[in-house]
Amino acid sequence: MPISREELEEGSIDLTVPIVGILTSRPDLGFSAHEIQQLLLETDGRNAPIAEVERALEILVERDRVQMGAIGDQQWYTVVQRRLGFRTEQ
Repeated sequence: MPISREELEEGSIDLTVPIVGILTSRPDLGFSAHEIQQLLLETDGRNAPIAEVERALEILVERDRVQMGAIGDQQWYTVVQRRLGFRTEQ
């Protein structure tokens, strides 16, 4: 998978964009960081270390692009679904 010129010049790969793409394509599912790591490899050809995947997920949670929940000691991630349009009170 090609990387952007910015990623090349900075010497690091931004995983936030492909992660949002993966989660957006499956909005009704939650994934563990390890599952997202595997999907990055399968769909994007990026063999990213788990620490980088977890850091990208932390950034996306901070930016309110991804929602994180926990069941037991396992953390799960899903895309934040935004409503479009105007809300009307009735």
